[in-house]
Amino acid sequence: MTDARDGGRRRQSTARGFSAMPTMTQSCRLFPTGDPVPDTALETIALKGGASDTLEAPYELTDASTSYVFLFWNVDASATPMHETGGTPDSEQKVTFKAPSDDSAFAATAWYLETGGGGGTGGSVWAFSLNKDEVVANSPIASISPSSAKTGPNSFSTTSSPDTVEVTAPGLIGGDGLFKQWLQFEGDAKVKGELLTVPEGGATAAIAFYGIPVPDPCATLREELASLSPADFPNIKAYEAAVRAMAGEVRACEEKYGEIAVP
Repeated sequence: MTDARDGGRRRQSTARGFSAMPTMTQSCRLFPTGDPVPDTALETIALKGGASDTLEAPYELTDASTSYVFLFWNVDASATPMHETGGTPDSEQKVTFKAPSDDSAFAATAWYLETGGGGGTGGSVWAFSLNKDEVVANSPIASISPSSAKTGPNSFSTTSSPDTVEVTAPGLIGGDGLFKQWLQFEGDAKVKGELLTVPEGGATAAIAFYGIPVPDPCATLREELASLSPADFPNIKAYEAAVRAMAGEVRACEEKYGEIAVP
C-alpha cells in the first residue's frame, strides 16, 4: 500500500524462498461497531509463508469534521496496543509479525475510535474475539465487587459505594478462547491480569481480549481421530472404544482452550 488511508502501509517482506502463500486481508475498522473507517479501503494481499512483515497505520485519521484515533492492531489473532514514545502516541503505529507458513487466510486490522464524548464516571467494557476480529456479545464481567456497582452486562458505576470497583474477566469464553489481556483506552483503572480495578468516582473504557491459540493446539488430536480406521483394530468394539476415547480427548482440549461453548 502507498496510501495510509487505504488501511495502513505495508513494508516489503524480508523472508525468501517460501512456497506457501497465506492471504492477509488488511483494513481499518471502527471500535466497537466494526464498520470501516470512512474513506479507507479493504485490501487483500498474498504474502510469502513464514515471512517477516511490518505494517504501519497513522495514529489519527480524519473525515470532514470527524477524527478517529488508533486503538490497536489485530494481526492473525494477536493484539498489539497503541505504541507511545515519551507518553505521546507515535504518529505511525507499527506492528511486525511473521506470516503463517501455510496457505491460510488471516485478518490484519487497525482498530480506531471516533473522538469526542467521554468524560464522567463509571465503566464500559467489551469482550473482543481476536480470532473472529470482532466484539462479541458475551459480558467481560465474570464477577464484580461490590456487586451493587454492576449496571449492565458491560457497564458499572463507580459512585454507588465509597469503595474501589474490582472487575474480574472470565478466564475463557467458550467459542472465543482464553482471556489474553485488558486494554484500557480511557480512564484511570489499574490492570493486573484478569483484574480491572477502578477508584471510587473513577472511570474506565476497556477491552478484554480473548483468543484461541494459533496454530490450533487441538488440530493434531482431531486429525488422529479422523484417521482412526476399523482395519487398525481387532474388532469393531475395540474400534468404537478408541473413537470414544479420542473424541473425549478432542472435546477436553477444545474446552481447555475455549474453542467450544460448554452448556
